[in-house]
Amino acid sequence: MLNKYTFFFQIINFIILYLIMRKFLFKPVTGFMEDRTRKIEDKIKKAELKQKEGEELKRSYEEKISNIKDEAEKLLKETVEKGEKKGAEIIKKAKEESKTILQKAMQEIRREKIKSLRESREQIAELTIAAASHIIERNLNEKDQRRLIGQFIEKVENENWQIR
Repeated sequence: MLNKYTFFFQIINFIILYLIMRKFLFKPVTGFMEDRTRKIEDKIKKAELKQKEGEELKRSYEEKISNIKDEAEKLLKETVEKGEKKGAEIIKKAKEESKTILQKAMQEIRREKIKSLRESREQIAELTIAAASHIIERNLNEKDQRRLIGQFIEKVENENWQIR
């Protein structure tokens, strides 16, 4: 049967073993587990903080990007407006210059026309003088004089039309 002493020693051994294990195994393992749990919880908290910081940075960068886009659109709009104004100024200036050039050309045409008319008048005067000299030299009768004057007028008219 069971021996009382053996049973008693087994219980004492068990209690001693339990106390030894508690002191050298359970407490360190429990402490290790608690320390490990605490470290994991700290890492989770740090990760959550990093995630929040990341979200804040993301939001901050998104705001900056949005502001940059707004500024770029504003700058583009201003540039387009300046370009349109500059284009309008260039067109206006070109129109003014073309008017000036056209006016100068018209003045030059008038001068050339006046010069041409003066030259024509001088030629007509020379021809008239030549015709009168010719008539005086020939001393023609009235019928020949009329015929010569008619020829002269035709000649002047033909030359006058060619000049214009």
